[in-house]
Amino acid sequence: MRLLTGSAMGIILAATAGVALPTSAAAQQGREASRADDGEITVTARRREEALQEVPLAVTVLSGDDLREANVTRLENIEAVAPGLSISPAQTRTGTLGFAMRGQRQDASFLTNDPSVGIYIAEAVQSRTFGLARSMFDLQSVQVVKGPQGTLFGRNTTGGAILFQPNTPELGHFGGYVRGTFGNFERADVEGALNIPLGEVAGLRLAINSASREGYTHDVVRDIWGNAEESISARAVFLLEPNSNFSNTTYVDYFDSDQVGSMTRLTAVNPANANAVSRLVTTGIFANQQANYDFYEVGGNYGPHSSGTNIGLINVTEVGLGGDLRLKAIAQARSIEMAELLDYDGSQASVLHLYQAMDVDQFSGELQLQGRSLGDRLDWVAGLFYFKEDGGLDTRTAANGAAPSPRFGFATQISTSIYAQGDYQLTDRLGLTLGARYTWDERDFEQQLLNATTLACITCASLSADFEALTYTAGLDFQIDENRLVYFVTRRGYRAGGFNSSGNTLSALEPFEPEYVTDYEVGLKADWFFGNSSLRTNVALYHSQYQDIQRTAVRPVNGVPVTAIFNAAEATVNGGELEVIFRPYADLELIGTAAYTHPEYTEFLEQTVSGPVDRSGNTFAYIPEWTYRLGARWTLPFMNDGGSEVVASADYFWRDDQFHAEFNSPLNAQEAYGLLSARLDFRRVLGSNVNFALWGRNLTEEEYFSATGDLYASSGIVYRIPGEPRMYGIELSADF
Repeated sequence: MRLLTGSAMGIILAATAGVALPTSAAAQQGREASRADDGEITVTARRREEALQEVPLAVTVLSGDDLREANVTRLENIEAVAPGLSISPAQTRTGTLGFAMRGQRQDASFLTNDPSVGIYIAEAVQSRTFGLARSMFDLQSVQVVKGPQGTLFGRNTTGGAILFQPNTPELGHFGGYVRGTFGNFERADVEGALNIPLGEVAGLRLAINSASREGYTHDVVRDIWGNAEESISARAVFLLEPNSNFSNTTYVDYFDSDQVGSMTRLTAVNPANANAVSRLVTTGIFANQQANYDFYEVGGNYGPHSSGTNIGLINVTEVGLGGDLRLKAIAQARSIEMAELLDYDGSQASVLHLYQAMDVDQFSGELQLQGRSLGDRLDWVAGLFYFKEDGGLDTRTAANGAAPSPRFGFATQISTSIYAQGDYQLTDRLGLTLGARYTWDERDFEQQLLNATTLACITCASLSADFEALTYTAGLDFQIDENRLVYFVTRRGYRAGGFNSSGNTLSALEPFEPEYVTDYEVGLKADWFFGNSSLRTNVALYHSQYQDIQRTAVRPVNGVPVTAIFNAAEATVNGGELEVIFRPYADLELIGTAAYTHPEYTEFLEQTVSGPVDRSGNTFAYIPEWTYRLGARWTLPFMNDGGSEVVASADYFWRDDQFHAEFNSPLNAQEAYGLLSARLDFRRVLGSNVNFALWGRNLTEEEYFSATGDLYASSGIVYRIPGEPRMYGIELSADF
């Protein structure tokens, strides 16, 4: 077992010693940022600050402190604390994630399609998820909004949205923090932030996060450790706020990684595939791996390696126009570059190797007008949204030792929308919500597939397509009393069509159509009080109807497996989410959440190697039917000195059985498993501003697969990516 790195430990110890000053208000900034002065949690899911319990939507909100106490240090960890959300790694890209909410999932690894779950940083949409896994630093809050979105802000999505709000400068205050996290697998993460006042009306906040961890998957042939982390992230935020009617906030963020990427474990070989048998069975390679390799051992001969950068500039300007009328402009420019080497088969045989490089530039602009009318009974927002993305993709897939044919793809997508939503109080307790959005999408795609030897063009094409759609929101909410709210909402969501960028022929490049969803949701938000104890119960039940669902599948084209998107006819999803928080007294918090998701294809005819197969009745990939979380937080005074305290927290997150492919098979099934995390915080030690913590994730050493590539029918193999093993360590921090 690899131990802590002494040099990094020395750096953080020196830093914490050098800033051991009296505790300041900055220590509480993370939690207070998402709560009103009376301790009530506030959200901005409807583009204005509101108490969480007064919003007729299914929303989970977490402050920076909430995330740290739950050991949420990476983006994919959020699924454990947000019921109904599932996150898994993309099969072909290290650092790229696939998000699913209420049964809707798309890994968004193509340049020619949109994600079903929108990701926003500082109100600006992120079209590609590369690099976002390490964005969980110096955050004010994270909000998970469930259900189709589009009539309030940003891009249209069918599943939901995740809103990340970084900390912004605190005017007139100098302060910050430094934090070091060290653990097994030679983990050494260092993070810090500095808040700098620039006069009375401006401020600058600088934050940085450096992550380093050796891999946990071992290539025993080449003695390489895969699934490692080696990245640096930085963010600068400048705020100018001369008065209450004007604010201008500029965010600059940077991410860079260069690491040993995802390693795959070979788990099955198709005896009917001659190439796979000759390379893996006849040679004895597969039998040797099955007999002698443990869960985290592989035997590859290519890569893996992953590197890339993600650089962004965001500006948010708000202007008061008098009364309750406000104008907001949100602009973003972003550039992403990444490259990946991946050994699909995870063996010494050259069955299937991949090289992939991507270069993306995007720009988005949004103009929002918000106001209050009709005697303050109507809150409304109207907006214009524009998005443009230009990208290039270089993909080279080598099958069975053959030279790869270079494939170059170039895509441009433009999305323009107009939207409006109003929330009208019919009475003091009854509210009506109506919203609409119209979206125009343009897609242009060019591909050049070249011969591996002569570099002559095999398939060269330039294609274009346009899509447009009207979507809506309509709802009623009723405030039973000051502590209980019930609501009903129906929404229609839309996701644009696109092109299959991996096709080998003109027919394979044909576009897929837009996806539509109509959902119906009822919910109850209730707070109950029993003396000094309180109980919060939030529940939402929904039914969704899908048409032309976009799904990703692997199909053989000229002997080479090709990942393509197609429309999978129709499906329904029934489900619900429950969040319970019980506080028997002020220092103890018990948390329970659960999500039920039952998706089922009502029509699904898939084209396979052996012909059409009816998949009706199958469940969706990467969607467990049940998930639940049990958590506890206990705060105790420590040594009765200067506000010192100990916070003990534990979380258990359980996922039901699931399949990792739309064609459900035992070869891509993942059994149910649970992950136990715990943390022990010593805060303001001896009355100082120094904090110390012990932490651990997956403490029971559960072995599970986080992703699967089921190429059994095409390349004759099934590969799987092992999930993270037990992680543990210490954390030192100081606030100033």
